[in-house]
Amino acid sequence: MMPIAAAVCALCAGLVLLMVGSYAVHKQNAALHEQSIQLEWTLQNAEKKWYQEGKQPGEQEYVFPTGEAVVVSTITGPGTSRVMISAELEGGERRSHSFSYESVQESFESIYK
Repeated sequence: MMPIAAAVCALCAGLVLLMVGSYAVHKQNAALHEQSIQLEWTLQNAEKKWYQEGKQPGEQEYVFPTGEAVVVSTITGPGTSRVMISAELEGGERRSHSFSYESVQESFESIYK
């Protein structure tokens, strides 16, 4: 009878360890997902502010509650710019995003001059 009870106890202990390990991995994944959302939020809000402030060439810095972002816009041609946005959270995590921006109005003006 004793070996069966020991086997059942070992099985239960193994199950508890498996559940605790699974919980720890889930908690870590949730923290990484939250960090990813905060970085994406910071990037998107910096891009939105850059648009609202007139899409100025050069470097603009924006500070948000969870971190900061830097937008660097370089004119590459008539009516076109290359934009690089870098976000950094308070914990030091970073993410960047870049895209080309073409102003339709400026492009039309350069075509019809």
